[in-house]
Amino acid sequence: VTVNALPTAPVITENASVLSSSAASFYQWNLNGGVISGATSQSYAPTVSGIYSVEITDANGCSAMSADFQFTVSGINEEVKEHLIQITPNPGEGMFYIEMKVEDFISLQIMDGRGALVFSMDTYSNQLDLTKYASGMYHCNILTSKGLIVKKLVISN
Repeated sequence: VTVNALPTAPVITENASVLSSSAASFYQWNLNGGVISGATSQSYAPTVSGIYSVEITDANGCSAMSADFQFTVSGINEEVKEHLIQITPNPGEGMFYIEMKVEDFISLQIMDGRGALVFSMDTYSNQLDLTKYASGMYHCNILTSKGLIVKKLVISN
């Protein structure tokens, strides 16, 4: 029988409105005590204010939970948002076009109405194909060199 030490509790840090965990093999982000579906990366870009935590699991299957982290959404003011990024058509049937300076782009995440991650990309593309997703309102989190920009997307198919 081998007894492995529990991993050290992860530490959450915030940089440009993105939360990051200390390194581990697996991650699960939580909001107000509930699991955020699909949020299993080392970093997470919240769309809503609340109390976040992350549970990490090491290679041996042992896990540890972070301390709670209070996060308050604060985006770039609306005038700057409109100037930096345009997403059209909105509402749309699922095929959207993004206009922005490519050099400003870092990553993009689409969250459903419950805050669950449904789509992400780390390489800039001016097309966003969400045709396979249900009608409804989504939040588009775009991390740029100028900060986090949150836009609402409406799929009406």
